[in-house]
Amino acid sequence: MKNLFYCIILLLLTYSCKDLPSDSITDDDVYSILAVNYNAITNKTKGTAVFYRGSDTKTQIVFNEKAKLTFNESPLEKQTNNYYTNEIVGFYQTSTFKIIDVNNKQFVNTIGTYDISLPSVDTVVSSQAWTLIWNSNKTVLDSGEIVTVHIGEQQYTQDTVGAISILIAASEFLTKKGKTFTVYIERRKTQHLEQDLGGGGNIYVVYSSRSRNVFFK
Repeated sequence: MKNLFYCIILLLLTYSCKDLPSDSITDDDVYSILAVNYNAITNKTKGTAVFYRGSDTKTQIVFNEKAKLTFNESPLEKQTNNYYTNEIVGFYQTSTFKIIDVNNKQFVNTIGTYDISLPSVDTVVSSQAWTLIWNSNKTVLDSGEIVTVHIGEQQYTQDTVGAISILIAASEFLTKKGKTFTVYIERRKTQHLEQDLGGGGNIYVVYSSRSRNVFFK
């Protein structure tokens, strides 16, 4: 599992059991999951939205054709599994989801995105702990943020408010000595919706960095 964003969406889609009629989405007890994912390798920003009746995420619902849903002013398209998505070229410092329901009531939710990248390191001494200080236009972590470092198939996380780095113990490198691994870093932020459809919900953003090949000597 390479990406927390996809983990959230796939888990919720798997858990859904049936759809309600498409005209059922209004501001009456609808739980919303909105997610933004930026990939620095492809330079694309993807917006995804999933809606449920109530807050237990058991019954998925879809929009009536009279309703509108946009992401950064571009329409979101309904997919086979009854979620909505669109992918746009470029990085957006802020992303906005706008919903106009079947009663013509408007709901707007915006979230900011902070970039993150790995330091210029190509070699790590496997007998020593690695204090990885990331690069960002806003280095310090806020509440609701988490940074994940991916080394091959393993993940290491930091969610301490005020953190600017992550310490990975030397014991984690015992099986990595003499090998090269693909390393990348992600920054994820979660916040509650400012304007929900009556049932609450969250908005997420994930920034995935470019990867580096790192040798553990």
